[in-house]
This record gives sequence, structure tokens and C-alpha cells, in this order.
Amino acid sequence: MSYGYNSRSYFSRGDSDVRDFASALLAALKAKRKSSAEKQRCLVFICHSLGGIVFKQLVVRGHEQDSFYGPLLKKIRGVIFLGTPHKGSDLAYWDSIGTQIVRAATLGLTTNTKLSKDLKVDSEMLKRISDSFACRGATFKIRSFYETEFMTGLNCCVVDRDSARLGWCNELDIASPSNHSNICKFTSRYDPRYETLVSELLDIIDETEDDSGLARES
Repeated sequence: MSYGYNSRSYFSRGDSDVRDFASALLAALKAKRKSSAEKQRCLVFICHSLGGIVFKQLVVRGHEQDSFYGPLLKKIRGVIFLGTPHKGSDLAYWDSIGTQIVRAATLGLTTNTKLSKDLKVDSEMLKRISDSFACRGATFKIRSFYETEFMTGLNCCVVDRDSARLGWCNELDIASPSNHSNICKFTSRYDPRYETLVSELLDIIDETEDDSGLARES
């Protein structure tokens, strides 16, 4: 499944924040898992850029509302982060370079002032989410892909290696020969970057099935 939202309306509201996105995603996911079979299905998330922050907040928010989302959270086995700014970004353009670059860096999302400030290095919001996620994500299988190429017009990576990694023992960090925009875009199923991502996804699934005693279907 893929999850999207109206980026124009969300990111143009002054009071919009990551908590709103996480809350909406939790409710949408719960609504899709109504049958007994779906409720037993394990979950692996693939998140690009701000989507990784939303995922971490989703886990935190879910634990805060454990009576509603506890069973769902127990089915999360792993996550793949693609250029997620775990420690923010120190690039000045988040505030000053303009909406054209910001849209390119966030796959077309229009960002507001509050969210731009939240994405500063070691911002209070990112610290709060990371601290809360730390004690809840220790059992996940984590893969963190970081970009190694500059975007057109910039002389640096949008989310550098240090920011794109959690630095946890249950995390494997992987360099991706791509920029912030195309780190989640692939030319075909034979694209080496795609093959690497799928391989890591299958590793998470294999580890999940080994842990649960399930046999993998051919």
C-alpha cells in the first residue's frame, strides 16, 4: 500500500505539524486492516524524507493510544528510511532559498515556516520525536539509505550521511548513488538501486518470518 495526502493543504496551514500526519496515517491504516487475516499481517514501512519523521511519530503516537493501536504496532517488523533527516538539516535554503528548491527537495511538497524551523539541526521537535522513538523502535529491523549526490543548483546533499542515520545497532546504513529527489525513484526493476532496496526488504521479511516461525511462500 502507499499513503499520500494533500500536500498543498497540509503544508499551507499554519498549525500543521508532523503529529497531524501521523495521526491521519494511523487511522487510515487501521481502517484498512479490518479482517482477521489483515490484522495478523506483518508491516514493513518504506519512507522517503519527511515520511520517515511521520513514521517515527506514528510509532510514538500509537503507543500513546495503545488501547486503539497496540495490536497494529505489534505487527510492525521493520522500516526502510530513504533520505530521512533524523537530525534535521543545516541547509540555509529551508528558510531562505525559496519554494522552488524546497519543493524539489521534498518531492513537490509546499512547506510552511513552522515545519522549516522544525527541520533545523537538533531542533526541539526532532529531538522529542527521536527520544520518544528510541525506546520503541529498538526491536525493528532498520535500513537507512543516504544520498551521495547533489541536487541541481546545490553544492551539497540535502540530507547528509550523518543526518540520515540513527546510529543504532539494529540499523544498517547504505549509501545510495542518488540525490534527495530520486533516492526513491527508479528507472526500472533492473535498476541496481532498486535491486538493492528490494534485497534489503526481503532480508527484513526473511528475518521477520524466522522470528515468527512462518515459512516463506515461493
